[in-house]
Amino acid sequence: MNASDSIELIGQLAGAEAIAGRFVEIQPEHFCMGLLEFWRLSVNQNEEVVGEEEATRAFVAQIQSLRGTLTRSSIQTPLAR
Repeated sequence: MNASDSIELIGQLAGAEAIAGRFVEIQPEHFCMGLLEFWRLSVNQNEEVVGEEEATRAFVAQIQSLRGTLTRSSIQTPLAR
């Protein structure tokens, strides 16, 4: 698992947001929403997405890092949506 894997997943989440909103193309706000969805992923969800134990640990570490950054920035992600 590397950073590009996380970015790819965030892109997929952004695409899902665009589809849900019936947009023709992905907009910057969809990437923000994808980032917030990425933040919410649990360990179990990571295992479903990634499957590999080592990769899951790396994924969880990236999510925890993002959570810390958002918390330090006083961004309350459940309220941001």
